[in-house]
Amino acid sequence: MATREPQPTRVAYCEPEGYEPFWAITRHEDIVAISRDPARFSNAEGVALLRKDEPDFQRMVRTIINMDPPDHGAYRAIGHRWFVPRNLRNLEGRVRALARALLDGIAARGATRIDFVQEIATPLPLRMICSLLGLPVEDEAFALRVADEAFGADDPDMKRAEGGREALVVELFGYFTKMLADRRRRPREDLLSLIANAEVNGKPIQDLEALSYAGIILGAGIDTRRW
Repeated sequence: MATREPQPTRVAYCEPEGYEPFWAITRHEDIVAISRDPARFSNAEGVALLRKDEPDFQRMVRTIINMDPPDHGAYRAIGHRWFVPRNLRNLEGRVRALARALLDGIAARGATRIDFVQEIATPLPLRMICSLLGLPVEDEAFALRVADEAFGADDPDMKRAEGGREALVVELFGYFTKMLADRRRRPREDLLSLIANAEVNGKPIQDLEALSYAGIILGAGIDTRRW
């Protein structure tokens, strides 16, 4: 009589050392079903795995990642109007120019071998997302550092030395508070101006949501494109 192979657990309760316990969903169809059922599976309580000794920095931000319908759709629409295919096609020349400048710099050095992540994959999306937001070139080092600290919070080579992600949020929000105030006074053709002057359900966007929106575009635009 043939024996049946044991089936892997679809849902597992995990208790990693040093972290809050959580339920792990391991099947694609289950993940799809959960993502389509925000009434029972909410994003509003946070989506990051936190250490037990780490303050819940997610309470300090409110991005589209931490929203459920109908807010998620309303806030997502702010950036969606910018990233329509027509606008993306208009950016092609800028992307090509940035890539060409990086390659020309490498060629001018006579380099025959390079670290692709450090020489291309990091500076290209960094400069592009900063350009779209309207950040000055001299602030690119700051933008890269905060992205590294946000996504590398558990990496000893990248994590913030003091204060953790909570202090990082305070620093980042302080930076964008000034930038968004400037764009409200003097709007430009950039993403920060769009965010600063956006309306949600007929009312001006609130400061927390505007700051969080700018922060998530900066961090995700740099880090998710790098790797």
